Amino acid sequence: MSRVLLAAALAAALVACGGKSSQPATAPLPPDEAPVTEKPPQPEPEPAPEPAPPPQPTTITVPAETTTVKLLKPGKGKKAKLAYTLTAGTKQAFETALLVTSSAGQSNTVMPKMVLAYSGEVVEVAPDGVAKVRLVLTKVSFEDIPGQTIATELLTEALGSLEGLTSEYTVNPQGQMGDQTVTFPAGAQPDASMTQQIIPTLVALPVEPVGKGATWEVGRERVSTFAAAARTVYTLKSRKGEVATVEGKTTITGAPQTLEEEGFKAEVTKLEGSGKNSLEIRTGWIVSIGTVGNEMTIGLKMGDQTMETKSSTSMTTTAK
Repeated sequence: MSRVLLAAALAAALVACGGKSSQPATAPLPPDEAPVTEKPPQPEPEPAPEPAPPPQPTTITVPAETTTVKLLKPGKGKKAKLAYTLTAGTKQAFETALLVTSSAGQSNTVMPKMVLAYSGEVVEVAPDGVAKVRLVLTKVSFEDIPGQTIATELLTEALGSLEGLTSEYTVNPQGQMGDQTVTFPAGAQPDASMTQQIIPTLVALPVEPVGKGATWEVGRERVSTFAAAARTVYTLKSRKGEVATVEGKTTITGAPQTLEEEGFKAEVTKLEGSGKNSLEIRTGWIVSIGTVGNEMTIGLKMGDQTMETKSSTSMTTTAK
């Protein structure tokens, strides 16, 4: 009971008993002190989350394609061996323009022109002539073309992150490449098949001496992500010093197969294609310049659905 209530109760008791106080009236007691309210304990502040580490470049190894070279005809006149003689320290800049169209049923896709700029360097050359080459993709850009169905801005946003991609590999005097060590810039999605499609290469050459009109076949067992027999027959059209021009015709055939990629699964029921090449070989250069064109037809079955796609690709490489 508070002191105020206690004093009031005592006074009431005295009145009830008829008693009189012989003392003067007592001043009321001071009011109670306000009760102290204890604050509930405050939770300790949670530490601020550590910032996510910035994306880092990613390096992958892209296995070399298995290629075979078979001389079909040695040609006429004076014959001499064709071979690449790269020199350590050689630097070259070149540009590749890529045009891609495709169709599936009534749907057509036309991409804007994709322009890729590269700087290349011969890092070192072994005594047997095998050279180590480094290529850097210095710029990715797109140019509008008539009839395109994909906005240039979308591809710029999707593929612009490839700028700075670096590929290192070895190449022997016959133009056959070894495994690639490919470093994708921070933020770019690593894709082995991408490097096979955008890295220009050299024409593979026969080891035998050849003359004008010589023909040889270069065979591969894969086309992009497909198992397919790709055969290109090259014809030596002219040769002067270190410069030779060739024309090639390609045929592509593939057996039925299953395609599985990131949860996507389809049965490939048809795979065939053809192509034409017109290229210039410079024995001291790290790429063959000119145009490579291919057309492919692919039949796909996904569950109960079937479809057939046709695609056309043209890659033109020029020295800068």
